[in-house]
Formats: sequence, C-alpha cells, structure tokens
Amino acid sequence: DPLIGLERVITRLLEGESSTITKSYIITREDLDRGSLLNVVMVTGIDADGEQVTAQDEALITADPNPELTVTKSALPEQVYAGNQVTYTIVVSNNEVSAADNVVVTDILPVGTTFVSASDGGTYNQPTNTVTWNMGNLPTNQSVTLSLVVGVNSDVAGGTVIPNIATADSDTSESPVDSNPALVTVIEQADLAIVKTASVDQAYEGADVTYTLAVTNHGPSKAHNVLVNDDLPTQVIFVSASHGGVYNQQTHSVQWQIDELADGASLMRTIVVRISTNVPATTVITNHSSVASDTYDNDLSNNQDSHQLISLGPQADVAVVKRVEQLPVYAGENFSYLVDVTNHGPSDAVGVTVTDKLPQGTTYVSSDRNGAFNLAGHTVIWEIAFLGIGQTETFMVTLRVPSEVSGGTVLSNEVTAFGETFDPDLTNNTFILNTPVTTPELFIPDVFTPNADGINDTWVIRGLDRYPNNKVVILNRWGNRVFEAAPYNNDWDGTNQFSPTVGGFELPSGTYFYVLDTGDTDKGTLRGTIFLSR
Repeated sequence: DPLIGLERVITRLLEGESSTITKSYIITREDLDRGSLLNVVMVTGIDADGEQVTAQDEALITADPNPELTVTKSALPEQVYAGNQVTYTIVVSNNEVSAADNVVVTDILPVGTTFVSASDGGTYNQPTNTVTWNMGNLPTNQSVTLSLVVGVNSDVAGGTVIPNIATADSDTSESPVDSNPALVTVIEQADLAIVKTASVDQAYEGADVTYTLAVTNHGPSKAHNVLVNDDLPTQVIFVSASHGGVYNQQTHSVQWQIDELADGASLMRTIVVRISTNVPATTVITNHSSVASDTYDNDLSNNQDSHQLISLGPQADVAVVKRVEQLPVYAGENFSYLVDVTNHGPSDAVGVTVTDKLPQGTTYVSSDRNGAFNLAGHTVIWEIAFLGIGQTETFMVTLRVPSEVSGGTVLSNEVTAFGETFDPDLTNNTFILNTPVTTPELFIPDVFTPNADGINDTWVIRGLDRYPNNKVVILNRWGNRVFEAAPYNNDWDGTNQFSPTVGGFELPSGTYFYVLDTGDTDKGTLRGTIFLSR
C-alpha cells in the first residue's frame, strides 16, 4: 500500500488462511482540499503451479473540509436564590482531524441576570449583553474550558427557569454550533429583620409608652406578604397603632400586613400603650415583636426582637387651686380663702401635704379640718393621708386685713400641694392668688385700746386714704389739743403730742373729741367723740 508506505512479505499463505495488516494514515489539508482520498492496495504471489498471481482493492474516503466543533454547557448551582450568583462552565471541543481556525465563543446573557466575570479574557459588551471569547486556533482532538459568572437579579420571581446557550464558530466551520441549554431555577430569598425600641425604658403606671418597630429586608429578593406582629404584654393597655395596625383584643396583639417589601427597603411601625394601674414598681414589662413573609428566609435569628420596660409604680397628678370665698376684701375685716386639692390620677395619691403661705400683713384667724398654723412661718398646713383618683378636698382659712392696709394693696398668697406618690406634672402643684384690698366707706371708730397688745392700738379711720388732703385734730374735754396731723396716717396711739400729762405723755382713759377735715368740699368736716380705753 504505497499511501501508507506498506510493503510486507508473507512467506506462505495456505489455502483458507488469511493475514490482516493494520496501519494508520493522517489526513492532510491537501486531502481535505481535494474532497476525497482513494487508497489502492496490491498483493502478488506464486501459486502451487509456480505461476504469478495478483490481486488489488481500493477504499475511497470522502473528506469533510470543516472541523466538527462541539459545545457543552453546565450551570452551578442549578437552583439559585434571587440575588445570588451562578457559574456557567462551557467546554468547546474540536473532534475532527484538523485544527479549527479562529474559534470564537459567544454567550448572550439570559434575561434576569447581570454580568459578573468571565475567564480566559472573555469580554462583556453591555449594549448587546454578550460575552465573547476569541480563542484563536483549536487543534484537532483538543478542548478548552471556559467559565462565566452572572448574578441573578433580586427581582426575578421565584420559580423562574433561566436557560442559557453558548455558541462556537470558526473560520473553518460551516455554521455556528450551539450548546445544550443550561437551566437554572430561581428561588426567591429575603432576609427580614426587625428591631424594637421604646420611647422610654422606665415608666410610671398610667403613662403612655410608644414602641417603634423597624423592619428591614436585607434581600436579595423582594419579600411577599410580610406580616409584622407585636404581642403586647399583659401589664399594658392598647391605645393606638400607626399605618392601620389591627389590634386583636383576644390575643392582645397588633398586626400589620404588607403586600411587598423590596430588597433593601425598610419600614417603621409604632404602637402606643398605657401602663396599667396597680403594676408594682420594679416590674419588668417585656414586649415581643416578630416579622415573617411567604418568601424563604435563610436567617431567622433576626426575625424577632424584644424590649424590656421597668415599671416605676403608681403616679398621681395632684393639683391645687385657691380662691377667695367672697369678694371684695375690705381693710379692717375678715375674709376666707378656699383651697381645692384634686387628684387627676391615674393612681391614688397618698401622704399629700398642703401648705398655705399666708399673705404678709394679714392676721391669722382660723382654719378648718385641723389646719395647723405656724406663727414663725406664717403658714397653715393640712395633711391628706389618702386622695383617690378624681377626688377633691377643700380647705378654708380665715384671715383679717388690718384697718391700716391701704386700698389697692395686693395680697399675694401661695399654696402648694405635694404627695408621696410620684407626680408627673408639677406645674399645677403651686397656685398663687393675688387679691386686691378694697378700702371701705369712711368709718370713724368711737373707741380704741392703745394697751400695746397688738390689737386696736392705734385709732384707725377706715377709708381715710380716699381723702389724701385730710387733717385731724384731737381735743381733750377742756378743749386743749393733744394731737394734730395733716394728713392723718392712722397712727395716733393715745399719747399727748403737745405736753405731758400726769404720768407722762400717755393720755388717760376717757372721752376725747376729734375734728376731721376731709379736705373734700362734698364731704366737709366731721366731728365726734372717741373713748380711749387702756
């Protein structure tokens, strides 16, 4: 066989006997260019008669000038959560007898994916969403393995099947060759997390507390049919919930339904509760919240959160108000203050002390309900052992305004009420009442007692301040002047202003005469007698 360079001698070949010879031949480019290959084999020998015998045979091979490229493709993983990555493996093989020239592999990224990286110099073209490898020549019976990494977009719906095909072509191929489809099934995943905070960490009973629930979807997919739940503790009363939160009285819980929460999105929900009454101090009030959705969540450790609130016990808003029993208040007369002490709750108040600082210049007369008068402090104090929710206690104190107090003088009175129970509002625990003094019509007393006992020691004409141009003259029974003043300031204490009498300047008890010139043309001059009593 000249084509394969075969020349062999078989010494003897008996009747019915055969001999097989096998030798390989490598196809050349010239063979392919001709389109076929004819191989002739010849055999000669001497038969038993000594005659030469010959035989020949031929084999015709039709040549395919184009190499046979094959492409296979696989994906890992075949099931992936939205937002995660997929690695495609592409194997390109040349199974023909000659090299494939200028091999180009292309991969159009499937919808719902984003290019991440490509091996072996693969380049990504964003407008066409295509990755291309220029591999050069691929020798016969050689393979090359390529890899492509893509990200599955977080908004791809669960259950979506993403097919992907790679294509190989070369200058020596009749047509491009497609790979098998590599199929990837998308599974949605959303990592939901909830964080719970409160407006305060300690609260008195009856106080309002606001819980804030912060829910975040850490993705990578949308979360569908999100349920936010808050199980309220038994020690609180539901007040309100934001964003249409639904309160279930039987389960004592609040829930929100959210159709969809995007990857990376957050939301805030608030609940206002009130601390129940009779919750002892130091009680730990624990509130639990949770979040869940129909979308698979691979981390459940952050789907719940709790907050602990410490009870500070009862509180009572005690308020005090003061008023004058009857107006106007006249100089030289008694009047009464009424003190109202009210407990606005939400708890009972115990150990309430009411302190009334009496106005300067007034004289204490009396107080009801065991009010204790303190002379040094000029105060009256009442004690209330128990004051129930909504209860009001009223106290009275009676004072006297001295006659010498001028009209228009303002009596400033301050009263306070404080209890042993915590009071959340101290702005209403003090009340200041300013009461003007009114001067009565002119009243000239016909007796006074200058005996240094602090009561009626001077001759006081009430209403005299209305007549600032007045003049007073006091005469004894013999018509001698013993006192004179213009104007008179209600200060005559029964002494002789002009000359001593027997025993000194103090005038003896007896009847004296006064002349009061009012300085007012309408009122004129008034005369009368005074009895001075020691």
